[in-house]
Amino acid sequence: METQNAQKKAMLLMALCACLWSISGIFIKWISWSPFLIAGGRSLISAMVLGLYMYIAKIPVKVCGFSAGAGVSLAVSFLCFVSANKLTTAANAIVLQYTAPIFILIISVLFLHQKIKRREIVVVIITAAGIVLFFLDQLSPGNIAGNILGILAGLFLSIMFVLVGQGGDDDSIRMSGILFAHILTAAAGIPVGAFFTSSIAPSEIWFVIILRIF
Repeated sequence: METQNAQKKAMLLMALCACLWSISGIFIKWISWSPFLIAGGRSLISAMVLGLYMYIAKIPVKVCGFSAGAGVSLAVSFLCFVSANKLTTAANAIVLQYTAPIFILIISVLFLHQKIKRREIVVVIITAAGIVLFFLDQLSPGNIAGNILGILAGLFLSIMFVLVGQGGDDDSIRMSGILFAHILTAAAGIPVGAFFTSSIAPSEIWFVIILRIF
């Protein structure tokens, strides 16, 4: 009974996560800033929120190759995803980011020499076919740059997953990698993005706060 309740709770939390995550495309479109400033600003807030959570939960910050690599990969994914949202539709950016399972399969086979189950291959093939059909008549010179950035966001997201997976079941590696990603995104995104942003409205600051807390 406890296991079933835990599974139901996990599913509800995942559904809530998906709903909250889906607002990113909407709010990014509403903010007139440079995509780098959006990514950097929201990551600055996220780093503070996540750091506070890790402190309260007593999760130590662990610096190692896996957490550092995951941090760099996820930071690049953040920057690519926000930039993709500005250059193409939010739906395109989100769908292309979730090419990550395809890249995870490729990386696992080519670099980690892992054996892949047939059902995993089937799922990835179906995912790839769906993405191809989705974009069969959507690619155009006006948004192809955004679509490419969306794919890169998926690639670097997959690298992050592979690295934290190689780090084992140590939750501190996963959490530290995410924390490093937000710190790096803020450090790179804010100064670069501020240079290309002409004005900042108070409402846009609230949009960024909502993006990164929720």
